[in-house]
Amino acid sequence: MKKKIAYLCLSKSLGGLEYHSVNLVKWLNAREWDITLIISVESSVKLKIVEYSLPYVEIENPKKYYDIFKAKKIANFILKNNIGILICGDNNDLNFASLVRMFCGNKIKLIYLQQMQIGIKKKDLFHNITHSKVDEWVTPLEYLKKQALERTNVKSEKIHIIRYGIEFEKFLDMKDKTEARKIMKLPEKSFIIGMLGRIDRLKGQGFLIEYMNNKGRKTGDGLYLVISGEPTKNEPETYFNELKEKVSKYNLTDSIIFTGNLDNVTDFFSAIDLFVMASESETYGLVTIEAMMSGTPVIGTNAGGTPELLKFGEYGILYEPGNMEDFSVKILNILNDYNFYLDRAGEVREKVLAEYSYHPECEKLEKLF
Repeated sequence: MKKKIAYLCLSKSLGGLEYHSVNLVKWLNAREWDITLIISVESSVKLKIVEYSLPYVEIENPKKYYDIFKAKKIANFILKNNIGILICGDNNDLNFASLVRMFCGNKIKLIYLQQMQIGIKKKDLFHNITHSKVDEWVTPLEYLKKQALERTNVKSEKIHIIRYGIEFEKFLDMKDKTEARKIMKLPEKSFIIGMLGRIDRLKGQGFLIEYMNNKGRKTGDGLYLVISGEPTKNEPETYFNELKEKVSKYNLTDSIIFTGNLDNVTDFFSAIDLFVMASESETYGLVTIEAMMSGTPVIGTNAGGTPELLKFGEYGILYEPGNMEDFSVKILNILNDYNFYLDRAGEVREKVLAEYSYHPECEKLEKLF
């Protein structure tokens, strides 16, 4: 008999981490696992959860550390409903999840899905206690496993590398470029560079705008930039306003467009000619994987998880973060030999469709259950 599962997702943001969490619950639900999401009353993903008809319960956000009262409440819910597995997909929720695990005793297993980098050493007593409650530690990339081993006291035998997957089916029947550009109201004949993700200073949208103002103007007419995404919910839009002001100041309103969040990312990838992952240190860019699945050439920063996703240059182009000269030279190389990079992206697409399907992710997680 399959164990019941609870998935803890208390984030109020809406980005790759949250989308992956909800999608994973959807996939496991379709594989006949009895799984319930535990979300914040301020959750931004509730609409998606309702759209997918997924079971969920809402709680007030706990205090950052040692919210014993709310942890006991969730532990009682878990024990009352005979739930045997608790999944935590956000480092910010891990202390709370460890408390729930403690109050449940050996009646549940705690599985942590690492989706963020470990920036500093976490070998102090506080983190040792938190991490000791984790039964299985899942991480998607080799460099993240290395971080966990170097910066925590988690034992190697607890750590499992499982690539987080994508619903590849939506990339099998994509619109052609002309149709996608009409839908998105983009210029038909421009060379379009695209960025997709949360509007955030660390994501690098400002770097691309500076490129368009300086080096981009020298490549000739027809270069166009699409920035898709929105700022984090309930946070100041200072940076977003700065970006829009720069576009206006640089007289680039005819060359740069902000689309907001997209309902259909496949149209975005069909419409663009080149995808840029400009984040200073992206942990695990699901949008980078989606770009490769769509057959779109990719250029990304040589930092975080992006080099590993791009097979250290085999699957895409790498440039040094923040280095305008390096980025500009590589963009020019792509423009001068675009058919070569497009053909290579087509070859990469076939490999990535197999490597990053969500089916292997679910199968490997099920072995841990």
